Amino acid sequence: MKHTMMANIDYSLKRISKQCDFSFRKGVWIETSRSKPLSLSTPRKTQLFCQACQGSETKSKHENVDLIALTGDSANLAPWAARVGWGEAQPLSQPSQFIQPKRIAYTLDGKARVWDMMLSLPSVAIMLFHTKLKAAVLVRQFRPAVYASLLEAAKLEGDAPPPITAGFTYELCAGLVDKRGKSLEVIAAEEVREECGYHIQASELEYVSDYLSAIGISGSKQTMFHAQVDESMRVSDGGGLTIDGEAIQVLALPICDIDSFMADSSKPKSAGLMWGLLWMKMKY
Repeated sequence: MKHTMMANIDYSLKRISKQCDFSFRKGVWIETSRSKPLSLSTPRKTQLFCQACQGSETKSKHENVDLIALTGDSANLAPWAARVGWGEAQPLSQPSQFIQPKRIAYTLDGKARVWDMMLSLPSVAIMLFHTKLKAAVLVRQFRPAVYASLLEAAKLEGDAPPPITAGFTYELCAGLVDKRGKSLEVIAAEEVREECGYHIQASELEYVSDYLSAIGISGSKQTMFHAQVDESMRVSDGGGLTIDGEAIQVLALPICDIDSFMADSSKPKSAGLMWGLLWMKMKY
């Protein structure tokens, strides 16, 4: 599997260099003779990795983004979708260990008010940059809640059920803060290993920021970290914990393709991923 993975990455490097007017030689990105001169009107960091992404032809040149499979045989979604069988969404028959519906009573301007909420755990997310591929590392997985919402919307509109592939979302490597006695950095490092297969030390994680998610119904906090990885740090294929029902594929998105990927509404994305991609675009 490791030999296959490295072959895929070597092929991907050639594809990126052809697309982005850069060559990869002995671990260094080298500007080729056909690259355009650097323009003072565009940030140098962006140009350093992708001259082809500059100018008026960006949309037509990169409207179909090719993601790089870091685990699995390819980035094709079909084999992963074939693993999913849909049942039905039902009311909770017993308390959940992950979420708790509650009704809040409060006052506003002296008037009694109520607000329904879903109490949930805080989480961590990790923005991973693959130093050899010059790419952001993403995860893709089936989200039952996303598909259930799409299915319900289709029923209300009288439309046919959406394909099961619609329930697969693109996200940052992330996880719940549900391990008592462990720091956020340790939990984040464990998530990177479980989901993406890379071994990193907690001390190698850079704290970036935190934000509140689903503020209308939850307001749980997600803390964002950043780290750099390459294939020498890989200890497994990742994929998450099967005991928890996780089946995660690890993908790489070249930094030069971020704009096109973010604009592609056919690829469902989490808010955290969108935030993280903008941050990595500015940094790299």
